[in-house]
Amino acid sequence: MLIYAGSDLESDLRRTLFWREDLERYVAERVDEARMLALSAEPHVVVVDLDLPGADQLVDSPLHAGDDVSLSLLLPAMDDPVEGRARVVRQPVEERLGLRFEAFSGNGDARIREFLAALASPSRP
Repeated sequence: MLIYAGSDLESDLRRTLFWREDLERYVAERVDEARMLALSAEPHVVVVDLDLPGADQLVDSPLHAGDDVSLSLLLPAMDDPVEGRARVVRQPVEERLGLRFEAFSGNGDARIREFLAALASPSRP
């Protein structure tokens, strides 16, 4: 996970799943440092505070905040993908999107909650 954020956002993130002990995390304070880490670490999750200097250099995509997208998520230990709709709330960074999930088909909500609950539970030895 790569985080390019100021100290105020970083302190908020410390109270979320982004700060689990078992996640490899890189925190960048400068845009050049964030760009280098994005290329070398190839993070699966990138968090960018768009108010920081140079943040717009990390954001480049034909999609924009407010656009609706369809998605299909194949979650670990689940046979069928969860399908649904989401709205872009942040522009992509290195082909990654900040999404707000709007709706899932079938029992998708329950399947997502089950997956997130498993992530949030402490690892068992």
